[in-house]
Amino acid sequence: NVEALPEQQCYQLSLKRETKTGLVDDQTPDLPFGEMEKKSSYVFDKPDSEDAIIYDCKEGESPTTSMVTAGSIVKLVERITYHEYSDNIFTSAFLLTYQSFMNATEILDLLDNRFHMPRPANPSKQQMAKFQSTLMIPIHLRIVNFLRTWLNAHPTDFITDTDFQEKFSELIQSWAEENALLKQAVDGLKKTLEKKLMVPLPTPECRFIGFMYEEPTDDTEQPQNQLLNFEDELIAKQFTLIEQNF
Repeated sequence: NVEALPEQQCYQLSLKRETKTGLVDDQTPDLPFGEMEKKSSYVFDKPDSEDAIIYDCKEGESPTTSMVTAGSIVKLVERITYHEYSDNIFTSAFLLTYQSFMNATEILDLLDNRFHMPRPANPSKQQMAKFQSTLMIPIHLRIVNFLRTWLNAHPTDFITDTDFQEKFSELIQSWAEENALLKQAVDGLKKTLEKKLMVPLPTPECRFIGFMYEEPTDDTEQPQNQLLNFEDELIAKQFTLIEQNF
């Protein structure tokens, strides 16, 4: 088995040159997919650097398996679509906070850019098969799985913006047409969106923190509700609803 190379190496243009005898130049890296096509519009081909992404690395840990503490928008999207493994904790944190530094349409644009990654320029059948199985298909599936998580966890991001809904639907349809392996997953996304659109948004009365006030039932003195008397989870849910919809 050939050991998988770091992701950034797979995206960089390989300088590998093969002679007529098939020998590889020792002065250039031997990447598993051969020479990669040039694609200036692709933004995910930059290696990690302290200016682009910061990890909370503990002693003996690899940066790729450590918690991300800060990063550029491109590196954050790259992280949620990393081909080797998924990071559910990071994805949840990203979805809760992304509106403070970017909008939903920008996410879709970056996901589309990520989807259309550079491909091997003149690969053999084995090289193309390896590229598809170890890089392209895993990233495509990460993208679709991220959208499924987003749609299920934060449906109001989709429901309240019809232009975003239209772009989302057109984009996932185009992906399914380019990669037939995604058709079933894309069909599932469409059905999920349809179901979410049928559910009415909560009214302001339901969103307001009315649980903190209770009408007295008789003339006896009622104990006053204090914020700290309520469960942490209930308080968190109420504030999240307010943040999302007010």
